[in-house]
Amino acid sequence: MKTFRLLFKISVCLIPFLLQANTITLTFSGKNSQTQATILLQSVLVRNLTRGCDTTLYGGNPSIVMKNSLGINELSGQGGVTFTLMPVEPNPFNGSATVYLEVARRANLHLRLCNSRGIVAAEYSGEFNAGRHKFIVTGSVAQMEILTVFDGTVSKSAKLVNCQSGTGRDEIRYAGFVAQKNIIPAKSMASSVFVYHLGDSLSYTAAANGFYDETIKDVPVQNTSYTLQMLPVVLVDGFYVKGAVTAFPTLNPGAIMKVAINEVVQTPRTSLLELYIPIQAGSAGFNIVQVAGSNQVTFGPGSGFGFVTNPNVNEPTVSFQRGPCTETTAKWTVPITGMYHVTIDYIVRKVAIVPVHWGMIGAATPSGWGISTDMTESSFNPTSMSWSISNLTLLRDDWKFRYSNGWMVYLDTIVDLGGGHKGISVNTNFGGAVNALVPGGINIYNSDPGIYTCNLTYTVGSAYSATLIKIGSIPPVDYTNVQMGIIGDCYLKLDGTQANWDENFGTTLPAVAGTNYTWTYNINFIGYHDFKFRQGYDWSGIYIGYPQVTMAGPAASYFTNDGGNFRVVSSGNFTMVLKIEAATEIWTVTATKN
Repeated sequence: MKTFRLLFKISVCLIPFLLQANTITLTFSGKNSQTQATILLQSVLVRNLTRGCDTTLYGGNPSIVMKNSLGINELSGQGGVTFTLMPVEPNPFNGSATVYLEVARRANLHLRLCNSRGIVAAEYSGEFNAGRHKFIVTGSVAQMEILTVFDGTVSKSAKLVNCQSGTGRDEIRYAGFVAQKNIIPAKSMASSVFVYHLGDSLSYTAAANGFYDETIKDVPVQNTSYTLQMLPVVLVDGFYVKGAVTAFPTLNPGAIMKVAINEVVQTPRTSLLELYIPIQAGSAGFNIVQVAGSNQVTFGPGSGFGFVTNPNVNEPTVSFQRGPCTETTAKWTVPITGMYHVTIDYIVRKVAIVPVHWGMIGAATPSGWGISTDMTESSFNPTSMSWSISNLTLLRDDWKFRYSNGWMVYLDTIVDLGGGHKGISVNTNFGGAVNALVPGGINIYNSDPGIYTCNLTYTVGSAYSATLIKIGSIPPVDYTNVQMGIIGDCYLKLDGTQANWDENFGTTLPAVAGTNYTWTYNINFIGYHDFKFRQGYDWSGIYIGYPQVTMAGPAASYFTNDGGNFRVVSSGNFTMVLKIEAATEIWTVTATKN
């Protein structure tokens, strides 16, 4: 009997608590962490860390009412809903699923696919007319994912379960407008996709214009008000990329543009700025904003800006945009989601927006200097992307990273730089060294031939980084049919005039002894001029400079390194023997003065 009374008392005491816990209201506000001044929030992302779902609240001081085990009702005051998210079909799915959005009136919508850890896998933005719109969602990994749709005020989410890996890239693809009469009526998906149970662990990530995001965690069991301490963003003077189709809908230090090298003279130009940045297709677009103290100037496309119809021979072979910019809130847009190279020269007020698809090119690569060997691009990510290539055969020679099969992009061709140089252009290639990439830098030399894996990674606001790892060996290269000659400006041509890197001397096949190959030249050198050894009669094959060889012979001291070329320091008649030991890939030049 005592036991019964005790249990009865406990039950009676718990009833008010359980009734109260069935509905919990969470309220959010923000303060400047440095001044403690109240600030208006832009949004709060509420994640249920226990159950892997989320929802986003909007407004200066948003609140949310959560019903234990039943889900949530989002902010009151979100009337005039512009869309309905229909159930995903099928769900679970094997690789791809179909999603319909019922749009009540013309609206800009943003779709985002995240995994259970909140990492963005794919996004899509666009402006949609009233009616039903179809999307295909594909996943590359067997996992649970969250699809969120947002119209600028309200967000709705659906939990997706992909049961099959290796089906392709993560993607949200628009499949077109579907007439109502062709659709089987379906119940709309309630906001209860965000599930809350008493005791679940939640995180809250607040965003506010001019402040860094702030995240806190809690296990709420009763009505709670949260004040998030927001650290203000300090913007230095400069030019920033800003737009809803990027990772930076507001001004952010991570999207500041950096001084670029003018490819024409290969030196930095203060007014020439660049930023590599992933951009989504869609009408929401982006701008470039100049910050100077408390003043801000917004730039967008000017009259004449558009797609290039007649690119220079050395420019990327993909379709890209270029032209004037002007002070306007009109947006730049891109037709395809991906990585882009955005450049501006604020003196001539011209901008270029170029799709970036990285590859490797050079005598060391399978296609030589003729065309790039494409790298495989990662799935789209608004802040970080990578490119890779496996089982790549690299010879003992030089190479570069190059994007979209171009060497540079011009912004101007008539600006007089002095010294006979004209024009403004940015590099679309990296040289230097694998661990120290330089735009337009010297060729990267591979001294150890073999099979390699190469990776190139970029995070917005940081520099590109690369790795090159040897994973196997290759048999000795057969140079039997490789013609090598001398090219430079240190000898006379057949017509008796001095060469100017326009006519080979002595191009010939090698003498072969096993895996050793030798080319021999008797030549009258003109002092204080340069040369290289070159395969064939153009620059698409092997070419060898001073740093790539071991100098030998009694006249070795008559030659020095001049920017990668052989510099002849004394005129005279010389016998030059180029030897390649293919088994070890040791290259030797033996010089004798006659």
